[in-house]
Amino acid sequence: DDAKRRLPWENARDLLSAGLKVAIRPAADDDLSDTLYVAGLFMSGGLSRQEVLRMLTLHPAELLGVADRVGTLTAGKDADFVVLSGDPFATHSRIEAVYVEGKSAYLAKAAGKATVIQAARVYTGAGEVIPRGAVLVEGTTVRGVGRDLSVPPNASVRRYERAVVVPGFLDLATGLGLGGPLNTAVSLQTTLGDKLVSGDPAVAVARQGGVTTVLLASTNSAPSPVVAFKLGDKPHVVQDPVAIRFGVTGNLTTQAASLRSTLQMAQAYAGSWARYEAALAEYEKKKQEYDARPKTTTAARSSSNPATGDKKPDSTAKKEEPKAPAAPTAPEKPRVVGNLEPYRALFAGKIPAVVEAKRLDAIKLAVQVFRDEFKLRTILLGAEDAFRAGDLLAEKQVAVAVGPELVRTVEREPVNLAQVLANRGVPFAFQSKATTGVKTLPLAVQYAVCRGLGTDDALAGMTSTPAKLLSIDKQLGTLAIGKDADLVVLSGPPFELSTRVLAVMIDGQWVYQEEDDR
Repeated sequence: DDAKRRLPWENARDLLSAGLKVAIRPAADDDLSDTLYVAGLFMSGGLSRQEVLRMLTLHPAELLGVADRVGTLTAGKDADFVVLSGDPFATHSRIEAVYVEGKSAYLAKAAGKATVIQAARVYTGAGEVIPRGAVLVEGTTVRGVGRDLSVPPNASVRRYERAVVVPGFLDLATGLGLGGPLNTAVSLQTTLGDKLVSGDPAVAVARQGGVTTVLLASTNSAPSPVVAFKLGDKPHVVQDPVAIRFGVTGNLTTQAASLRSTLQMAQAYAGSWARYEAALAEYEKKKQEYDARPKTTTAARSSSNPATGDKKPDSTAKKEEPKAPAAPTAPEKPRVVGNLEPYRALFAGKIPAVVEAKRLDAIKLAVQVFRDEFKLRTILLGAEDAFRAGDLLAEKQVAVAVGPELVRTVEREPVNLAQVLANRGVPFAFQSKATTGVKTLPLAVQYAVCRGLGTDDALAGMTSTPAKLLSIDKQLGTLAIGKDADLVVLSGPPFELSTRVLAVMIDGQWVYQEEDDR
């Protein structure tokens, strides 16, 4: 009966144990394309890969009496063989090509737009490490991250058996994009993304360090726009502006007065637009209600007295309806001032202020003005003395872009600024303030790790934290479904001394690959 029915692989196992030759064949010709899959099922009966492979090759050749020509790859036999994408009977192995008598009889379709990157470990950037993980990329987007992904047909596979994959690195201050540093004052209404150039040789060098997205702004102390862009063969703007840059340098008394004057004017401008937008929304609501009202009214009817001719109200007539209210009036639109427009996003909390402030007094002034007085999201640039104000920065929720010098000696004691900030709970990222030197930013972070910075904190500071601080974390910073396919393949764990960059992908395109990287 059915309960006692033996499975095919159980029969095959017993026959082989008895010294008999066994061959596998599909039940029907329509199943020939699934021969490899069907054969793999026989391993569930305890048969080895070698035994199952012989049941597909050598044994049928011997049973048919043609083993002198086919069945094994041996010198002198027919050049009949199959090229597989992986180990025989592995779950995702597929037939790449078939050759009969040395001639191509079948070639799989060319790989589609999907790419699977397999590695010993995948660091998502969100604190998760996936052993023997993989990342699926379709077009410019990540479509899967995990151990055993669902993969579309004809996806190309890149295997890095001893390597790891991490998100692309971000650098919060560089001189890339224009062929050199930007030192002159730049009007806030300038769209820096329109001025980026292709073919900057420093960009190709930076990618070799795993940096995929950078920020560019003028180093002048006047307020200026900051653009975030990717280091593809053609610059790809992520957001412009992604922040507004300020400088708290020089005479702090003069600087404080100037900053307050600028921000007060900007706040008033942003406030006028915020009030207008609120009034406009209310106006549109009232107008919609007004337009939906009935357009006609019914007047009261009257009747005449036949004897006197006097008119009197008709008691059967409807009462006169109340007069319709006047149409709502649209609010007056403020005048657009191009150089103040970016401040609307700043005061709405959509973008941060990045403020260069190195000394402790400058740091305290920046916190007072930008956080306490104007309630702005704030990232300090450089902030060399931030280790003296860690608790203040944590309390006020002020972030720091550390660098370019990450570990320095102060009063004969080493100070690892990123490590101090991590232990105080202050969000931090990294900046190189360089052009060709952008490539070495991960090496500088590596040195900070050797001097006490945690690897997880370091990786977050290069990936997820800066993306979150800049409000571009829906696109960048971690490896997750739906985010941009920006990633780095490393030869070993992040920030190990022997680890090097093997390959870099930006928007699904390989932009750097070390020779013999796999």
